[in-house]
Amino acid sequence: MNWYIFGFLPRVEFYCISLKQCCILIAIVYFFYGLEAILSNELNVVYGKCIFTGILLDMMICLARIVCTVMCIAAFVFLFGIIKKNRDVYLAIMHLTMVVVLLNLCGFFLLVVTRDNNCNKNCPMRYYFAALCLFWTALLFFFLVVINSQYRSEIMNRVTVTPPASTDNDVIEDR
Repeated sequence: MNWYIFGFLPRVEFYCISLKQCCILIAIVYFFYGLEAILSNELNVVYGKCIFTGILLDMMICLARIVCTVMCIAAFVFLFGIIKKNRDVYLAIMHLTMVVVLLNLCGFFLLVVTRDNNCNKNCPMRYYFAALCLFWTALLFFFLVVINSQYRSEIMNRVTVTPPASTDNDVIEDR
């Protein structure tokens, strides 16, 4: 099954740094973002109170912690995969990035749309969180484009390698 769904993304090239080095920096950013989101309990509660209260707040904080924990683990796997030249880690991190982008867009949408409920009256930082969601979403989308560019260049490098000449023994007949 083909899990590559990112063909629509543009390709980028940098002249001062390689795409592989960019991917390593992205893995480090993912790790620290996930770690910060896991450890900052007070900020998660304040953010959650802008949208929900009660059990929905607890569920939202739990979901955020799960996603951020997965992001921290995935950052290490991604870094290890880059070093070992495993192309599958690019696909995995691109899919995880899309999930986080969608979650951020949902958070932004909830912050902007749910203006008139009791939660938002107690949230003076609502617009700050909405802007932060948009900024992080744009940054994640840029990261997605960079990772996709590196993945596609890895694929192209593998395809352009000339295979050895075939012999008559290499031919397999269909029965």
